[in-house]
Amino acid sequence: MHEGHVSAVLVAAIDGERVLVVLEYPELIRPLMEELESAFDGTAKELIRSVNRTNGGERIDFDAGGSIRFRLPHRINRSDRFDQVFVPIGTHANLIVELALSLDGSRVGLITGY
Repeated sequence: MHEGHVSAVLVAAIDGERVLVVLEYPELIRPLMEELESAFDGTAKELIRSVNRTNGGERIDFDAGGSIRFRLPHRINRSDRFDQVFVPIGTHANLIVELALSLDGSRVGLITGY
């Protein structure tokens, strides 16, 4: 994920938004989580409420109510609701349509390719 997109994910979640990051391969999840967590090393660590590294349930929750969830395309729960979704460039159009439904009711409702 490009540095600009990493920043956008972090800013949104810190501001209280529910963010979904879709990744193509499971081995990409942990390194991205570590990169995002490392942005809070030092005094900003208190912004993070909790981190879940359970396989398939990876997420970072923030004190402001925002969260970052990490999912593979076949592990997305259709009942989940998000404010922003980040997907790999080239994601199949059918998945984009499904993800658009997860933005229902969001004040942001943004899907970003990375």
